[in-house]
Amino acid sequence: MPLGVQIAALADEAERALHRLLGELGGTVELAIAERRYADALRALTGLSGAVDEFFEKIMVMDEDLDKRNNRLALLRNVQVLLGGVADLSRLPG
Repeated sequence: MPLGVQIAALADEAERALHRLLGELGGTVELAIAERRYADALRALTGLSGAVDEFFEKIMVMDEDLDKRNNRLALLRNVQVLLGGVADLSRLPG
């Protein structure tokens, strides 16, 4: 897990922390999903909350540097993929 992210290019601690946490939680969430323990998967995913908040507070995702931007978008795509295994968030109202 996290695919498509250039680890060496993660210059900011908020990026590295989110990447690390995705790696730590990924296996737990994927196992819970495979075993149809969706409530457990969702509980594990709540662990991403602080790292995601910090990422958006400290990181300019749409950086002018295209390599940084693409790497940050890849990191967020991995968050989306992990969350998407439990719920289709696009179906939520609002």
